[in-house]
Amino acid sequence: MRSHAKFLQPVVQLGKNGLGATQIQEIKKQLKIRTPIKVKMLRAFVGKRDAKELAREIALKTDAELIDRVGLIVVLNRKK
Repeated sequence: MRSHAKFLQPVVQLGKNGLGATQIQEIKKQLKIRTPIKVKMLRAFVGKRDAKELAREIALKTDAELIDRVGLIVVLNRKK
């Protein structure tokens, strides 16, 4: 799974608007269309917060499984 995700492009970017209802819906929609997906967290979104914790929060709020996180890129998969 991780090796397959390596070649994917991010389908959602999280920026200064944060992780709102619209972004959560978009991530869920993308997970229904394809799996796994990449989500890019922009520096404006992360700020001084811990990227690991934010990745876990994104997975929790979108009912997804966190596959991998490298830097500011998060790989999510549908929960089984």
